[in-house]
Amino acid sequence: MEDRLHQRGFKIFAAIDQAAEAQNVGLTLKSTVLLIFGNPKVGTLLMQEDDQVAFELPIKLLLVAEGDHTKALYRDPHDFPNATKLSEAGQQIIANMANLYQSVLADLQKNSRPARYPSGGSFLYLIWKRVRRPAKRSPSRVSTKRYLRAR
Repeated sequence: MEDRLHQRGFKIFAAIDQAAEAQNVGLTLKSTVLLIFGNPKVGTLLMQEDDQVAFELPIKLLLVAEGDHTKALYRDPHDFPNATKLSEAGQQIIANMANLYQSVLADLQKNSRPARYPSGGSFLYLIWKRVRRPAKRSPSRVSTKRYLRAR
């Protein structure tokens, strides 16, 4: 997956195997990997418009093993703080980011094959979901996330 993101011109800032980290402290967690990636040039343009966007960037993709498939979760860029207050150019970047998630996940699903991680888990099939902030909640209260199936 990381190779595919590199091929698309993204910088991988981190790939955190959270199950391995849990194992390091004597706990267990199903295979869970957090990918943190982005394009600093594009992200900087958004952060120049609104500092709060920096909390959301670089963008993240969470992969969680669920039986014989993998959930791929991400935060919908349209729900970033103040996303609706960005300039027209900023709004276009947000729309492009949302399309990026769909495109990357569709590509991965089409070309999926098992990927092994140090914790021993494998990701077999992708089922992706958007994480949307519930209405009338502040960005810091995302513990009550709703999961909506992406189309």
